[in-house]
Amino acid sequence: LTWRAEVGHSTHRVEEHTGETLVQRLCAQSLWTFQQDSYSSMFDYIHHDIPGYYLSLLAIVIWVLVSMVEFRGTLRQAVSIWNLPRLAWDDPGISIGEDGEPEITGISALMRVVCMALCTLPRATIMVMLTHIGCQFLAQTLTLTDIVLNSVALAFVLDLDEILAEVLLSGTVLCLVEELKPIKTNKACMWHMWAGFAPADLLRYILAIVLTVGAYLLFLEPFHQSIVSASLALCGGQLD
Repeated sequence: LTWRAEVGHSTHRVEEHTGETLVQRLCAQSLWTFQQDSYSSMFDYIHHDIPGYYLSLLAIVIWVLVSMVEFRGTLRQAVSIWNLPRLAWDDPGISIGEDGEPEITGISALMRVVCMALCTLPRATIMVMLTHIGCQFLAQTLTLTDIVLNSVALAFVLDLDEILAEVLLSGTVLCLVEELKPIKTNKACMWHMWAGFAPADLLRYILAIVLTVGAYLLFLEPFHQSIVSASLALCGGQLD
């Protein structure tokens, strides 16, 4: 508002040939200034055929779904480690099957705690942080192209662990991991069903809905209102 009152409507900025004020030329998108670039981005965000508001919402929904895939993997990892048969601390816990493929047979109590602390807990923490930051990042992105690029960038972040493994681990370790048989636990992977759904599935569905609604109310809607208010402050009301 200060810029509009002191600069946009200033008589010193009136176009000599057309008599248009700086604000009129700004709202007609005929300037080559920083203010014009900012207003054009806001105009596209609000009035484009696919408004940034809806594009951000779609990106948030997709990001939440991707996060739920990671949540499912983290939960399965925790359950698998917790349910592995308990072995003595000096037992290697790995054997070679009849087909020559290595197989994990169990884990010691100490190693179980170490795996949960160094593998599952950091993975869950990173997942929570990335979900929160990603939703805020996508909700508060203004330009349409940046919304798409940021969505791709977030998907790339989730692949960093595999990239680091390919770079840092030796070929022997990578081959061993690929040849390992699926982990068998001493408990069947069964859950008490509730209303036809497993508790883990219900938790995942509820989390997806809560995260999407929360990101909309906490990040997207306030940002959208601020963009609309800024656009009206620049080009609302009398322009001459």
